[in-house]
Amino acid sequence: MLSHSRKHLHLLIVLGSTATMGCGETSYTRASGDNSPDDQPVAYTGTLVSTTDGTKFVGDKIAIDVRNGPGEVQVDAHVLAFSQAESWTAMLRLPSDHVPKGTGTAQIRQVPLQPGVGYVERHKGDQATKADDGTMTYEFDGKHARIRVDSGAPGISASLDATYAFRCWVPPSELGLAGTGQGPPGAVEVVLDESFKSAPCVRYRPQQ
Repeated sequence: MLSHSRKHLHLLIVLGSTATMGCGETSYTRASGDNSPDDQPVAYTGTLVSTTDGTKFVGDKIAIDVRNGPGEVQVDAHVLAFSQAESWTAMLRLPSDHVPKGTGTAQIRQVPLQPGVGYVERHKGDQATKADDGTMTYEFDGKHARIRVDSGAPGISASLDATYAFRCWVPPSELGLAGTGQGPPGAVEVVLDESFKSAPCVRYRPQQ
């Protein structure tokens, strides 16, 4: 956890895994009620990554873990996107006012991440291409995420269309619970607010 008290939100996006359909095949579907023309951007019920070299990667929706601690908010979203033989991952760290809704541009750098900095990798077997330059332009509209990655690294530039959902974690006291006292020294214990009923989690409650 960070030691300073300035409140910010870390959004870590790893564009990620999907169930295989057999023989390494994967599938994705349009969101229910999405009647966009085939040549227009659409929102999928999972994650679709289309690189500029023509490769498509698919995965589950972006799941964003919001961890509320004293004086700060940390958010890690974990998904992993695959083609038949490769994976494409990205991490993006955002200011807290950019989700659930927001737009902006992050710079691509190597880790460690900071707000306004993204990280992208593409893996094929034991070989990895890691971007150390470029930008990630993103839009979160409350249900759907659209991200454009521009980088000089080969095979990295891509467009991403995904749905996303939140899980929200708070100190036990926010839910009227007692802490366990477990964990490393200095760590802040948090528990999952499955109903999004605590004050820090209400804004992330799923929309009907």
